[in-house]
Amino acid sequence: MPSPTSPRAPSPRTSSPRASRGARVASTFALASLLTVAGCGRGGESKPGPSPDDPAKFIQGTWTVDVVRLAEQPHLAALPPEQRKLSLEMAQNVVGSMTVEFEGDHYRLGMGGKVLEGTFKTETTEGRKLTLSLTEADGEQDTLHLETSDQGLLFRPGQGEALPLKRR
Repeated sequence: MPSPTSPRAPSPRTSSPRASRGARVASTFALASLLTVAGCGRGGESKPGPSPDDPAKFIQGTWTVDVVRLAEQPHLAALPPEQRKLSLEMAQNVVGSMTVEFEGDHYRLGMGGKVLEGTFKTETTEGRKLTLSLTEADGEQDTLHLETSDQGLLFRPGQGEALPLKRR
């Protein structure tokens, strides 16, 4: 048997193929986490497109929830760390699959297998803020408030906190 100082001595962490694969997987996840924390691939940065200063053009395309920016919302940022983490996990489970798509004068909201779609028209534009009048396929109408920014969109379906979106 090789001595403990021998270069051929088995390492307790890599003594089995399963442990080696596990270590590689753990290393890959650790590297991905470090890159995310360092800002590489950070959510909150939108892909290039029209300027947010032209909101009517800027909103065109498909958007998803930006969990990184969601965590920065005042109501979540003020929570104790454990409660904040749990709230973000719950939000990810609830709205993580949400997509918002604007194409021409049509919109499509998808979440959890349900889809709402119809047409929209711009009611007001004030700088980077838009108010849209939505008409669903069944004729029901609603109002949607959006705000554009360099990081994406803020989706304001009602009077509550805004939901940050990023381009998909």
